[in-house]
Amino acid sequence: MSEHDQGDDLPARIRRSIGENSPFGLLTIVRAKDQQAADRLTEVLRAVAVPSRAEPGNLLYTASRGEDGLTFYLHDRWASIAAVAEHEQSAHFRSSIKEFGALIDPGSAVIDVLKIIDNQLTVSGGRREIDAFDLRI
Repeated sequence: MSEHDQGDDLPARIRRSIGENSPFGLLTIVRAKDQQAADRLTEVLRAVAVPSRAEPGNLLYTASRGEDGLTFYLHDRWASIAAVAEHEQSAHFRSSIKEFGALIDPGSAVIDVLKIIDNQLTVSGGRREIDAFDLRI
């Protein structure tokens, strides 16, 4: 169990840290089992990104692949706990989660709950809303 788990399920951690109906972010870090699994994980994440971004409660959905080629960083933001619960019931999430789990190193996942303090990022000398970002794999 990582220091981020604190023995609670994710919704309990969000309620404790953020509140029931406040927007929040999640930063998930996982490591693929090997290069072949990492390549497949890239495909899975690309496939789930577009429909996830289209969900009404999604504020941001990005995925990045680290320099080592095996570590992935998933950053998503949600309008509320209910929004992420709805996401977890979606067909695209449910069809990908089992394969996702089979591709990552057991015990490698760390999920951090993030308080949103700024909803904009500076890019290319200007500012724009973060929900305009594309998948970064």
